[in-house]
Amino acid sequence: MERRLRRAVALVVAALALVAASGVVEHAMRPSVASEAASAFGASDASISEALDEGKEDGSALLPASFHSEVGMGAEAASVRVDDAAKIVSYVAAGSAEQVFGDVRGRLEGKGWHAVESGLATCGSFAKEEGAYRWLFVACLDVADGTSVVLQYQTNEE
Repeated sequence: MERRLRRAVALVVAALALVAASGVVEHAMRPSVASEAASAFGASDASISEALDEGKEDGSALLPASFHSEVGMGAEAASVRVDDAAKIVSYVAAGSAEQVFGDVRGRLEGKGWHAVESGLATCGSFAKEEGAYRWLFVACLDVADGTSVVLQYQTNEE
């Protein structure tokens, strides 16, 4: 059990690093920076905006319906990112890490998940016996504009 918790924490730390890195890239690609770069190379602001819009995608749309029904995310979820290979979903929610973790925990328990106490106020494991998803590690971390939520899951196929 301790090995599993260490593995989960290591994966969450890696996921948080990925989320932080994506935030840096996203910040660098904002139209104001892109527009300045475009001006230097003779591209128009319109062509840069069109290129940036083509790359936008709602990550929650990439999740299967079973994820939404068994795990779900609150309506407050923003900046959703999905990594199927790593089995990680992340998003940003309003509120403190403790408050958001409490909300996530309540939502999961309402869907039949059982919390495995971690001793920490903002992260923990959840398990259940039925459904496509059987194990879930949730970590919440305070960030500038709210809380970053990282969910790592295992399915019944593993």
